[in-house]
Amino acid sequence: RHGGRTAGEWVAALADDDAWKVYEATTALKAMGPAAVPALIAATSHDDRRVRLGAARTLGETGGPGAAATLARMVERDAVFSNRLHAAIGLSQLSAGDREARDVLAALVAKLGAMIESADAEAAGDAGRLLGSIGEPARETLMAKLAHPRPEVGIRATHELDSLKTGVLPALAKAADDREGQVRAAAVAVL
Repeated sequence: RHGGRTAGEWVAALADDDAWKVYEATTALKAMGPAAVPALIAATSHDDRRVRLGAARTLGETGGPGAAATLARMVERDAVFSNRLHAAIGLSQLSAGDREARDVLAALVAKLGAMIESADAEAAGDAGRLLGSIGEPARETLMAKLAHPRPEVGIRATHELDSLKTGVLPALAKAADDREGQVRAAAVAVL
Protein backbone atom coordinates (compact mmCIF):
# COMPACT_ATOMS: atom_id res chain seq x y z
CA ARG A 1 0.00 0.00 0.00
CA HIS A 2 1.04 3.54 -0.72
CA GLY A 3 -1.15 6.48 0.23
CA GLY A 4 -3.75 3.99 1.44
CA ARG A 5 -4.07 2.31 -1.98
CA THR A 6 -2.81 -0.95 -3.39
CA ALA A 7 -0.69 -1.19 -6.52
CA GLY A 8 -3.73 -2.47 -8.41
CA GLU A 9 -5.75 0.58 -7.40
CA TRP A 10 -2.96 2.89 -8.53
CA VAL A 11 -2.68 1.01 -11.83
CA ALA A 12 -6.41 1.54 -12.44
CA ALA A 13 -5.88 5.28 -11.88
CA LEU A 14 -3.54 5.35 -14.89
CA ALA A 15 -6.69 5.44 -17.06
CA ASP A 16 -8.04 8.60 -15.41
CA ASP A 17 -8.79 11.57 -17.66
CA ASP A 18 -7.29 13.93 -15.07
CA ALA A 19 -3.56 14.31 -15.83
CA TRP A 20 -2.83 15.14 -12.18
CA LYS A 21 -4.38 11.84 -11.03
CA VAL A 22 -2.33 9.93 -13.59
CA TYR A 23 0.82 11.70 -12.37
CA GLU A 24 -0.12 10.88 -8.77
CA ALA A 25 -0.64 7.21 -9.69
CA THR A 26 2.67 7.01 -11.54
CA THR A 27 4.51 8.63 -8.63
CA ALA A 28 2.89 6.26 -6.14
CA LEU A 29 3.75 3.20 -8.24
CA LYS A 30 7.38 4.32 -8.52
CA ALA A 31 7.50 4.90 -4.75
CA MET A 32 6.17 1.39 -4.14
CA GLY A 33 9.19 0.02 -6.00
CA PRO A 34 9.44 -3.75 -6.39
CA ALA A 35 6.06 -4.29 -4.70
CA ALA A 36 4.35 -2.62 -7.69
CA VAL A 37 6.17 -4.61 -10.39
CA PRO A 38 3.70 -7.55 -10.60
CA ALA A 39 0.75 -5.14 -10.96
CA LEU A 40 2.65 -3.11 -13.58
CA ILE A 41 3.54 -6.23 -15.55
CA ALA A 42 -0.10 -7.31 -15.50
CA ALA A 43 -1.13 -3.80 -16.58
CA THR A 44 0.83 -4.10 -19.84
CA SER A 45 -1.99 -6.42 -21.01
CA HIS A 46 -4.83 -4.18 -19.79
CA ASP A 47 -7.70 -3.37 -22.18
CA ASP A 48 -7.19 0.39 -21.78
CA ARG A 49 -4.30 1.72 -23.88
CA ARG A 50 -3.65 4.48 -21.29
CA VAL A 51 -3.05 1.92 -18.55
CA ARG A 52 -0.64 0.00 -20.81
CA LEU A 53 1.20 3.25 -21.63
CA GLY A 54 1.51 4.26 -17.98
CA ALA A 55 2.69 0.78 -17.04
CA ALA A 56 5.35 0.80 -19.80
CA ARG A 57 6.65 4.21 -18.74
CA THR A 58 6.76 3.26 -15.08
CA LEU A 59 8.41 -0.13 -15.69
CA GLY A 60 11.03 1.60 -17.81
CA GLU A 61 11.94 3.81 -14.89
CA THR A 62 11.69 1.28 -12.05
CA GLY A 63 12.64 -2.04 -13.62
CA GLY A 64 12.33 -5.15 -11.52
CA PRO A 65 12.17 -8.89 -12.13
CA GLY A 66 10.52 -9.60 -15.46
CA ALA A 67 10.25 -5.93 -16.48
CA ALA A 68 12.66 -6.20 -19.43
CA ALA A 69 11.00 -9.25 -20.97
CA THR A 70 7.56 -7.69 -20.46
CA LEU A 71 8.58 -4.46 -22.18
CA ALA A 72 10.10 -6.39 -25.10
CA ARG A 73 6.85 -8.35 -25.54
CA MET A 74 4.95 -5.08 -25.45
CA VAL A 75 7.19 -3.61 -28.19
CA GLU A 76 6.39 -6.59 -30.37
CA ARG A 77 2.68 -7.00 -29.64
CA ASP A 78 0.90 -3.88 -28.41
CA ALA A 79 -1.74 -2.68 -30.86
CA VAL A 80 -0.94 1.00 -30.23
CA PHE A 81 2.30 2.32 -31.73
CA SER A 82 2.89 4.96 -29.03
CA ASN A 83 2.70 2.21 -26.40
CA ARG A 84 5.26 0.15 -28.35
CA LEU A 85 7.44 3.25 -28.64
CA HIS A 86 7.37 3.96 -24.90
CA ALA A 87 8.03 0.31 -24.12
CA ALA A 88 11.12 0.44 -26.39
CA ILE A 89 12.32 3.63 -24.70
CA GLY A 90 11.75 2.06 -21.28
CA LEU A 91 13.66 -1.07 -22.23
CA SER A 92 16.52 1.07 -23.51
CA GLN A 93 16.56 2.96 -20.20
CA LEU A 94 16.68 -0.29 -18.24
CA SER A 95 19.53 -1.66 -20.35
CA ALA A 96 21.93 0.96 -18.99
CA GLY A 97 22.12 -0.76 -15.62
CA ASP A 98 20.65 -4.23 -16.02
CA ARG A 99 22.36 -7.14 -17.77
CA GLU A 100 19.10 -9.01 -18.36
CA ALA A 101 17.62 -5.90 -19.98
CA ARG A 102 20.70 -5.56 -22.22
CA ASP A 103 20.32 -9.15 -23.40
CA VAL A 104 16.59 -8.75 -24.01
CA LEU A 105 17.19 -5.47 -25.83
CA ALA A 106 19.88 -7.01 -28.06
CA ALA A 107 17.43 -9.72 -29.16
CA LEU A 108 14.73 -7.11 -29.79
CA VAL A 109 17.09 -4.92 -31.84
CA ALA A 110 17.92 -7.94 -34.03
CA LYS A 111 14.20 -8.60 -34.64
CA LEU A 112 13.51 -4.95 -35.43
CA GLY A 113 16.57 -4.88 -37.70
CA ALA A 114 15.00 -7.68 -39.73
CA MET A 115 11.59 -5.95 -39.72
CA ILE A 116 13.00 -2.70 -41.11
CA GLU A 117 13.55 -4.65 -44.35
CA SER A 118 9.91 -5.75 -44.57
CA ALA A 119 8.00 -5.22 -47.79
CA ASP A 120 5.16 -3.96 -45.59
CA ALA A 121 5.98 -0.24 -45.53
CA GLU A 122 4.06 0.41 -42.32
CA ALA A 123 5.75 -2.43 -40.41
CA ALA A 124 9.16 -1.40 -41.76
CA GLY A 125 8.56 2.24 -40.83
CA ASP A 126 7.44 1.29 -37.33
CA ALA A 127 10.53 -0.90 -36.90
CA GLY A 128 12.75 1.98 -38.00
CA ARG A 129 11.12 4.43 -35.59
CA LEU A 130 11.40 1.91 -32.76
CA LEU A 131 15.10 1.40 -33.50
CA GLY A 132 15.58 5.17 -33.52
CA SER A 133 13.83 5.48 -30.15
CA ILE A 134 16.05 2.77 -28.67
CA GLY A 135 19.02 4.95 -29.55
CA GLU A 136 22.61 3.93 -28.92
CA PRO A 137 21.97 0.17 -28.56
CA ALA A 138 20.52 0.19 -32.11
CA ARG A 139 23.28 2.31 -33.70
CA GLU A 140 25.25 -0.54 -35.29
CA THR A 141 22.09 -2.14 -36.70
CA LEU A 142 20.92 1.13 -38.23
CA MET A 143 24.38 1.89 -39.68
CA ALA A 144 24.51 -1.56 -41.28
CA LYS A 145 21.17 -0.86 -43.01
CA LEU A 146 22.59 2.20 -44.78
CA ALA A 147 24.17 -0.07 -47.41
CA HIS A 148 21.05 -2.19 -47.95
CA PRO A 149 20.35 -2.89 -51.65
CA ARG A 150 16.79 -1.53 -51.33
CA PRO A 151 17.01 2.28 -51.09
CA GLU A 152 13.94 2.63 -48.85
CA VAL A 153 15.72 0.62 -46.12
CA GLY A 154 18.78 2.89 -46.29
CA ILE A 155 16.57 5.97 -46.22
CA ARG A 156 14.72 4.74 -43.11
CA ALA A 157 18.00 3.99 -41.37
CA THR A 158 19.40 7.39 -42.32
CA HIS A 159 16.45 9.23 -40.83
CA GLU A 160 16.66 7.26 -37.58
CA LEU A 161 20.41 7.85 -37.24
CA ASP A 162 19.60 11.55 -37.03
CA SER A 163 18.64 11.06 -33.36
CA LEU A 164 22.10 9.70 -32.52
CA LYS A 165 24.81 12.27 -32.05
CA THR A 166 27.93 10.14 -31.75
CA GLY A 167 29.69 7.63 -33.94
CA VAL A 168 27.44 7.96 -36.99
CA LEU A 169 29.20 10.67 -38.99
CA PRO A 170 31.52 8.35 -40.99
CA ALA A 171 28.63 6.04 -41.94
CA LEU A 172 26.44 8.98 -42.96
CA ALA A 173 29.28 10.50 -44.97
CA LYS A 174 29.67 7.21 -46.81
CA ALA A 175 25.89 7.09 -47.43
CA ALA A 176 26.15 10.60 -48.89
CA ASP A 177 28.13 8.96 -51.73
CA ASP A 178 25.62 6.13 -52.23
CA ARG A 179 24.75 5.15 -55.82
CA GLU A 180 21.05 5.80 -55.09
CA GLY A 181 20.10 9.47 -55.23
CA GLN A 182 17.38 9.26 -52.55
CA VAL A 183 19.79 7.68 -50.07
CA ARG A 184 22.37 10.37 -50.86
CA ALA A 185 19.77 13.11 -50.36
CA ALA A 186 18.61 11.64 -47.04
CA ALA A 187 22.19 11.31 -45.79
CA VAL A 188 23.07 14.88 -46.81
CA ALA A 189 19.93 16.18 -45.09
CA VAL A 190 20.85 14.40 -41.85
CA LEU A 191 24.48 15.52 -42.09
